[in-house]
Amino acid sequence: MSTSEVFTNRKGPCPCGKGEILEHVDSPDNPWSRVSYSYAVSCPKCSKEWHTSDGRYLSNISDEQARRAAFQEYTAAVHEVEVLVEPLIDAYLDSLSLKSMAAEHRRLQMHLVMPMDIIAYRKQRNAGKTPSQIASPVRNPKWLLELSDRHRRRSEVEPLLKKAEMAEMSYEALKVRTIPISS
Repeated sequence: MSTSEVFTNRKGPCPCGKGEILEHVDSPDNPWSRVSYSYAVSCPKCSKEWHTSDGRYLSNISDEQARRAAFQEYTAAVHEVEVLVEPLIDAYLDSLSLKSMAAEHRRLQMHLVMPMDIIAYRKQRNAGKTPSQIASPVRNPKWLLELSDRHRRRSEVEPLLKKAEMAEMSYEALKVRTIPISS
């Protein structure tokens, strides 16, 4: 059984100034183990409002929760659009009678809705996914609206695109307050 030494270093004051940010260093006594670092805030108030991220800074917990919730709203809005336009994208590609996965990939890249390379695209297609399930149609709203016009579905697609755009703007506007931990 091995033992280890634990050292505690004071890294600086907590955000309210009534406590400290502590660095705990756990150093095992065997040569193959690595030193591990963990951080804590000694102030009861700040320890509920802040936590350490990557050992480099404190992050505000409520800011992170708000940003995470906004991101979930954004991904849900994007998913709504993707589900609605899947048949439109598949019908579009079918109408072109493309002969290969590479041709599908090139066409989707031409419309700026294919974020992955051909190798990843082929893997997804060989796993049974349709081109529309692989594409990211929200990346090019202009093309998506043109496509929905051809199928007379703009009245359904446009509000969902606006919802996704607003959700993305809300997400991007939310920032997480951070405080660097001094070295």
